[in-house]
Amino acid sequence: MFAYVVLSAGLFSSQKAKEAVNAGLDANHLIPSVNWTLTKLTTINGDDLLDPNELFEITVDMASTGNVTISPYQSFALEIKPPNGPVNHVERAVPGRVSQYVNLR
Repeated sequence: MFAYVVLSAGLFSSQKAKEAVNAGLDANHLIPSVNWTLTKLTTINGDDLLDPNELFEITVDMASTGNVTISPYQSFALEIKPPNGPVNHVERAVPGRVSQYVNLR
């Protein structure tokens, strides 16, 4: 029972920390939804679920975000929220030299 209480308290405090960080962000930089496309680079079946040994490329259309731009050395984060299952959080920094296509592996 004690372990459950400690675990619950930890989860609650981490959620509160995330809310505090998000509350400190400028609302113009938090974009709830963007236009994106999916390209299957390698696939083993015809569905849109990412399986082992498959490679998908997601392209995010920054033009659809309005006046939000990302400059060199600036960090950004994407949250990929599937209909079911956990949220995937991806955070990257823009390299110093930016061209039309940038690979942010």
